[in-house]
Amino acid sequence: MFAVEIELLTERWVATEYNDRGRAEWPPHPARLYSALVAEHVDCELTDAERVAEAAALDWLAERPAPLVIASPETAVARRTVAPHFVPVNDAGSVSQPDGARGKLEEALEAQRVADDPKARAKADKAVDKVREQLANLTASAIASPADASNAIAGAAATLLPERRLRQPRTFPSLTPALPRFVMVWDEAPPPSTRAALDAMLVRLVRLGHSSTFVSARAAAPGAPDRLRSDGAIEYRPSEDSGALVLRVPGAGQRQRLTEAFAKHGGNEPRVLPARFVRYSDQAAERAEPTGVSIFRSDFLVLARVGGPRLPILAAPHVTRALRRALIARAPEPKSPFLTGHRPDGTPAEGPRLALAALPFVGSEHADGSLMGVGLLVPREATQDDVDALAATLRALDRVQGDAEDPADNPIKLALGEAGVLELGPMIWGRTAASLQPMHWSVARRRWATATPLALDRNPGDLHDRDAARRASAFEEAEAIARLAIERMIAPACAGIVSLTVHRSVVLAGSAKPRDFGRFPLGEGKAPRVLVHVTVEFDRPVAGPLVAGAGRYQGMGLFLPVVSHDEPEQRR
Repeated sequence: MFAVEIELLTERWVATEYNDRGRAEWPPHPARLYSALVAEHVDCELTDAERVAEAAALDWLAERPAPLVIASPETAVARRTVAPHFVPVNDAGSVSQPDGARGKLEEALEAQRVADDPKARAKADKAVDKVREQLANLTASAIASPADASNAIAGAAATLLPERRLRQPRTFPSLTPALPRFVMVWDEAPPPSTRAALDAMLVRLVRLGHSSTFVSARAAAPGAPDRLRSDGAIEYRPSEDSGALVLRVPGAGQRQRLTEAFAKHGGNEPRVLPARFVRYSDQAAERAEPTGVSIFRSDFLVLARVGGPRLPILAAPHVTRALRRALIARAPEPKSPFLTGHRPDGTPAEGPRLALAALPFVGSEHADGSLMGVGLLVPREATQDDVDALAATLRALDRVQGDAEDPADNPIKLALGEAGVLELGPMIWGRTAASLQPMHWSVARRRWATATPLALDRNPGDLHDRDAARRASAFEEAEAIARLAIERMIAPACAGIVSLTVHRSVVLAGSAKPRDFGRFPLGEGKAPRVLVHVTVEFDRPVAGPLVAGAGRYQGMGLFLPVVSHDEPEQRR
């Protein structure tokens, strides 16, 4: 076992949620600690041997399974009311040119330092002299008094005065946990050399999260986790099946990803911490209420839109039909019923089937319903042969011409007729779009709502009938059909439906009315289905993904977990 204990020296935690700038993160995410250790490793002056040892220790830590987090429960955390503060911007306009040259000088000096032969050294010396001269000239120009102060120059100078300086709103969400310390525990003990390198980086760690969060970090003593539990802390444990929280954790190659990301943003541009997302269970919630699950695995594959037309939510069945046809066409022989949905004789297959779900941007204030990608949902009962058949088929799909060494690493090329060619690629860690995160669609909730309409298995009657009695009867029948469709998608005897409502209009921001989707299923040879939106509430939290109805294999009937009025919001 290897445990790290973090003490909050100011007894406050200031760190913003990755997907909510107005909320403080709790419990602390393991990826945040890992990122801080990488920063200490990079910034410190080390010998070559020390640098190699610390890099190896960081790689070892990143490759471990997600750690246990022991910290104060949410009920024992005091959250400060978040209010915007208007902060003066940096006076970048008056010093931008010298600052740019100073950055070039640092690069030239680094090139000079690593030059390993006389010719390269001479070239580097010449470059350093040139940049130094440019820096001197730009600095002199920036501080010189203009001969004729124009109105533009005078206006720019006025903005530098404290009372005239432009200001930008910022928030600083923070919280105060009952216990000003927490522990992260990895099951495997590191080798002695790795442990020594990790200890050295922990000793140097003084801030975590926002720069105002001062900490003391150290490898925890053997009894530290138990003492923290006895003081009232609870466990946040990785739990892919029933976890309602989503925490960011490091993964293999994390140190390299952080280094590459810093090379792009330089610590100045907006950035997102690269990480993988892991579902965690709250020990207190586990004791209070068991969790149900859908029949699909939560860790489904996401193919993100990386090129081609930006499509609206109404294109969901068209995109999934095109992808399904491509998968069936390229599936190895004999074609697996898991992919086709049919036996070799053409009759419907009864075993687990792959479902395709178009992932739209819905459910938030600025949602516009655009399709962000496609999820490939694998049932929990699928065999390894089923998964292998899917992997082989994906590798055989048409690809965009690219520079990847392996052609299968280039984006998938999906022809959509008049709509153009859509390019799909695997989701990248740290991507900002929540709609592309499997946990966004899988987090355990009691209440769910359709993002794309549910196709009813049979005609319930006219939901738009002018006769009130006939219309009410049609709605009653539609709700009974939808209830059966949803119950089939929940693991047996793990959750029950408390309430269900059928809607003719949208229930999530960014979605579209059922009638706007037109005829479904696509194609003239099939009987049309009635489309409805649905909200459903279970008697306990249910972990997704959840798709239901006659269109569940064709991009329709995808549900989004939403916060109930009587339950606290969890982080996604």
